Amino acid sequence: MTLQDNPFFSHRAHFTKQSLDQLEYLSDSISSLNQPSISSTSGMTYEFDPVLDEFVPSTTVHSLGPPLSESPMTSGKGVLSFGLAFSHTKFTKLDGRDLNDLTVDLGHLELEPDALTCLAPGFPNPPPPNCYSYIDDVVQLNLDLKIKNQFIWFSSNYGLSEHMDIGFHIPLMHTNVSVNSTASIINAPSIVYSPFGSVHNFDPVNEDSPDSSASESHTGPGDLVLHLKHQFKKSDQLNLAAFYQLRMPTGDPDNLQGIHGVGGAMMLLSSARFPQGKGVLIPYFNVGFEVNGSNSGQEKVLFDLGLEYDIFAGGRRLSTYIDVIGSNTVTNQMGSGDDRYDLGLGIKYAATDRGVFFANEILPINDSGLRPNATYLMGFTWFK
Repeated sequence: MTLQDNPFFSHRAHFTKQSLDQLEYLSDSISSLNQPSISSTSGMTYEFDPVLDEFVPSTTVHSLGPPLSESPMTSGKGVLSFGLAFSHTKFTKLDGRDLNDLTVDLGHLELEPDALTCLAPGFPNPPPPNCYSYIDDVVQLNLDLKIKNQFIWFSSNYGLSEHMDIGFHIPLMHTNVSVNSTASIINAPSIVYSPFGSVHNFDPVNEDSPDSSASESHTGPGDLVLHLKHQFKKSDQLNLAAFYQLRMPTGDPDNLQGIHGVGGAMMLLSSARFPQGKGVLIPYFNVGFEVNGSNSGQEKVLFDLGLEYDIFAGGRRLSTYIDVIGSNTVTNQMGSGDDRYDLGLGIKYAATDRGVFFANEILPINDSGLRPNATYLMGFTWFK
């Protein structure tokens, strides 16, 4: 944005570093968009049938695996699964402020010590007490920002042994960002002492309008995520596993579809099992650490706390879930999105002997960072 050069007092547009930091802060918040996580858990348990001489789906009530959090359970040796999922997110708030009504104030750059910063008739320097302090003028931007993300996930998981799984998932992403901006000049109250009105005006010569808009969309792959899970304790009461994740920078960070550099995470996964009537109640708790989890190179503490209930419904296995998913930034805190907490609600249904449908809703618990009203995720997993 260029402001008009005043014929009485030569002056061009320049803003303080703090003002520019406001715009950079908004840009960083957008560039740190995180894709929703999906579980690597296959969701079906297989048992060996000595009569058929092959593995068959278990007829015992077992966990189908939480769709958003990781389960310590593994798939079983030789079990291969493929998954397809779709997610839609429309962001609506930034740190609790509506994206369609954001305000950014651009203040004036500090001038040299001997510069004339307050104007009066005749331009005396030093100026009298009653003068126009033009450096207190502010250019205010009113922004209407729209950000949408859509994902199609492709995933696979394979049981290397009874206690170890490997796998991956990668999203195909469509991101759309548009912004409408209206600028206005808020003059300091002392303008009543100005000899010629405001120093700051929009420049009609350069056709610089106070109104502007821009829109851009991009479709492409996101970051490839590889995982390995090792279950080191398995019992009817308690299950424990170590989970490792490697995020490869295959997406385009300039189009909000990936991060710079390689990222990774490791977690301790735990769950218990309590029979309840005709079903099973499964609480789970996971805690871990993430390295380079965003474009700001942040390190974060991660946790999942959830409850799952599994039953047979119509001869098929049905699971319902509630999750609290959180992350706390340890390094390179931005002041926005450093601590995020979400509530996840989900359902899984084993529609066939080798297929599981799932659907989830993710609701933000707090306002930190760039947030949607809700994120929706649904998909299907097939087992071979």
